Amino acid sequence: GLSAIVLAAISTLGSFETFLMAVVLAGILQLILGIAKAGSISNYFPNNVIEGMLVGIGIIIFFYYFCYMKSLLEKFNQLPWYIKNPYFFVSLFFVVWMLFFDTNNFFYQMKLNRKIAVLEDQKDYYAEEIEKVNVLKDELFSNDQKKEKFAREKYFMKKDNEDVFIIVQE
Repeated sequence: GLSAIVLAAISTLGSFETFLMAVVLAGILQLILGIAKAGSISNYFPNNVIEGMLVGIGIIIFFYYFCYMKSLLEKFNQLPWYIKNPYFFVSLFFVVWMLFFDTNNFFYQMKLNRKIAVLEDQKDYYAEEIEKVNVLKDELFSNDQKKEKFAREKYFMKKDNEDVFIIVQE
């Protein structure tokens, strides 16, 4: 992948020496941008694009060297056709990547699903508790005798001419 880019650059620029000069100038430009703290320019390039390009280059390099290994090439020719198919390796790589290495891999999704189930159970529990409180509230505010009973039992309120005795059982 990268060798094709280099070859295209050499053929466009005309000679290898010109290509080396372009590489040196690019290095100097990177140093100047580094000193100027201009790294925020990289924020304009999405991470997915950069990762995709690097993965693509890695796959190309892997297959390039894989095909030129003479000792494995003989064994490679004896393999079934579906294993020799490059789409098989790319698909296998994709499945392994999605299951184990991706940000939203399978195990992380399972963890999130368990967390969602717990939260939904809590939501149902609190909905039932709210319903119970609403029933008690409606019952409490239905008449004055129930309000007085509630105030006396929960908050130990009393009338002016009364004394309240609290009996604690041990």
